Amino acid sequence: MTGHEEATASSAARGHIEWWRSSLLRSLVSWPPLLLIALLIAASSLAGRWQASGRVSGRDFLHYWAVPHVMSLQRLDNIYSVTGREEIDRVLMREAALPDISERQKVATAMSLRIDEGVIDTIATPFLFSVFGLFSSGDYERDYRIYAFVCLICYTLAIITLCRLFRYSTASTVLLLALLTAWFVPLDSDIRVANVNQLQLFLLTLFLWLQRPKTNLRRNLLSGVVLGLAIMFKPNVLIVPPFIIMAWLVDRYAVRALIVAGGMGIGMGLAFAASSLYFGGVAVWRDWFDILPSVLASTRVLEEGNYGLGPLISSMSGWDASAGILLLSVAAFLFVVWRGRRRSSGASGSGGSGSQARDDLMFWSAVSGLSIGCAAMLLSAPLVWYHYYVLVIPLALYAFRPNNNSDKTDAEGSLVRVLALLAIVIFTPIPTALLLPSHTVTSVLLNLAVIGLGALGLYDLWRRKATEREAFG
Repeated sequence: MTGHEEATASSAARGHIEWWRSSLLRSLVSWPPLLLIALLIAASSLAGRWQASGRVSGRDFLHYWAVPHVMSLQRLDNIYSVTGREEIDRVLMREAALPDISERQKVATAMSLRIDEGVIDTIATPFLFSVFGLFSSGDYERDYRIYAFVCLICYTLAIITLCRLFRYSTASTVLLLALLTAWFVPLDSDIRVANVNQLQLFLLTLFLWLQRPKTNLRRNLLSGVVLGLAIMFKPNVLIVPPFIIMAWLVDRYAVRALIVAGGMGIGMGLAFAASSLYFGGVAVWRDWFDILPSVLASTRVLEEGNYGLGPLISSMSGWDASAGILLLSVAAFLFVVWRGRRRSSGASGSGGSGSQARDDLMFWSAVSGLSIGCAAMLLSAPLVWYHYYVLVIPLALYAFRPNNNSDKTDAEGSLVRVLALLAIVIFTPIPTALLLPSHTVTSVLLNLAVIGLGALGLYDLWRRKATEREAFG
C-alpha cells in the first residue's frame, strides 16, 4: 500500500470513528433523563455485582472445577465414589498448602471441606463436569474470574432478551435490569456460592428466543437441542419441558411438539456422547446413575437453607408433599390449557396473517409452559437453595409484562402488574429489612411469591386462551 493510500485509509477510519462517536452522543442526548438515570443505575448495579463476585471464594465453582482439574493431574476411576472424592480432597488440600496458590482457592477448599464434612461433593452430571473441563486452565483464580464474568453476561443478556420478547419498552427494560441486578437476592446468593443458575436462566431464555414468532424447522429443532443440553447440564429443569409440550399438544400443535422433542433427544444425545468422550467411556454415566438414588433421598432441612415448599410442609407436618405439589401444579396447568384449547386445527385468517397468528399462539404457549414449569419445579423440588429462585425471573417478567391481554381493562391490567410487583419485591432485601424473618418465615414468603406469580401466570393464560378461542375457534 502506498503512502497516499495509507493516509486515505487512516482518514476514512478516523471519519468512521468520529461518525460513530457523534451518532452515539446524539442518541444519548436524545434519550429522556429518566432513561439515562436508569441506564446509569443498571451499569452501576452490574459493576457492583462484578465487584461482589471478586470478594467471594466460589465454593460451588470449586466443586465443578476440581473434578476436571484433578483428572488432568492423575487418573480417577470413579469420581462419584468415596475413594474418588477422597482423592480429589487430597489433591485440593495439598495444593492449598502451596505458597503460590491463590487465597481464593485456599478459602474455597477450606470452606467446602468444612461444609461437606471433609469430603467434597461430586454430584453434578458428567456433562457439567466436562463443560467446565473444556474451559479449565488449571489456574483457579483465572478460571473463576472468567466464569463469574461469563455468568454475569449471560444473566444480563437473559433479562434483556426476555424483556424484548415480552415487549417491554427500552426504559422498562433498563429499569428491570437495574432492579434484578441491584436488589434481587437470589442473584446475590448465586454470586456468593458461584452456582450455575445464571447459566440455566440463559439457556431457558435462549430456548424462548429461538421460539419467537416467525420460527422455522431449523430454529424449532435447535430450540429442542438447547433444552436437551440444559437438562443434561443440570437435571432440575427436567420438569420444565413437559409443561411446554403439554401446552402444544392440547392446542393441537403436535408437529411443533414432536420437532422440539426430537431436538431435545438430539441435545441429550450430544451431551451424553461429548461427556462420555471426555471421560473416556460411558461408565461415568453409570457411576452417576448409581449415586442418583442416594442424592435424591438425601435431604437438607429448612434451617440449612432449603426453602422449598415440600421441605417447609415436611418440617411442619412430617409429610413429604413434593410429589403432591407437582401433581397439583400439572393439574392446574392442564385444566387452564384444556379449558381454553382450540376447537379446530387451524387459525382464522389465511396466508401470512394466519401463519403469523399460529406463530404468536405457539410462542406464548411456550412462554406459559416454561414460566409455570419453572414455578412447579421451585415449588415441588425436594431441595431449593435461595439461588435457585433466579429461575423465577421468566415467570416474574411474564406476569408483570405490559399489555398482558387486549381484553383486559386498564384497571384490571394495572392490578395484575401491582400484584406481580409485590411478589417480585419479596425477592429483594425489603422483607428482611422490615421483618428480620427466620428461615421459616423466609420460606413462607418465597413460596407465597412463587405461588402468587404462578397464579397470575395461569390467570393470564386463562384470559389469553379465552381471547384465542373467540378469535380462532
